[in-house]
Amino acid sequence: GEPGLAVSADRKVLAAIVVNLLQNAFKFTGPQTCVVLSVTASADRVLIDVADECGGLSGSGLQAVEQPRAQASADQGRQGLGLAYSRWAAEAHDGSISVRNLAGHGCVFTVDLPRTSAAAATTH
Repeated sequence: GEPGLAVSADRKVLAAIVVNLLQNAFKFTGPQTCVVLSVTASADRVLIDVADECGGLSGSGLQAVEQPRAQASADQGRQGLGLAYSRWAAEAHDGSISVRNLAGHGCVFTVDLPRTSAAAATTH
C-alpha cells in the first residue's frame, strides 16, 4: 500500500460498507468471472473500487442503484438495503458512493472518502 494512506472513519462502519459492496458484486457476478477490490488516492481523497463482471446494468437498473430508496428491500436487484446503508454510512463520513456502468461488461462501485495522514488517523 501507499505510505501514509489513511481515512478517518469508524473501522467497523468502513468494513461494513466494503463488505456490502463485495457481497453485492458476488451476488450478481457469474461463475468464471472476477470481482476486483482496489484502492487509489489523490492528494485529498481515497477511492475504494469494487469492480464486477455482472454484464452491466440496464437504464432502469442503473437509476435504481444511483438513487436507492429507504424502503428498498434486499431482493430488489442491485437496489438493496445494504447499498442504501453503505451510501448513508459513506455520506456520514463526508464521503459518497457512485457507480459506473460498463455496458455489456459490469459495474464499478466507488467509495470516495476524505484522505487523512496516517499520523492523524492513529490519534483518533
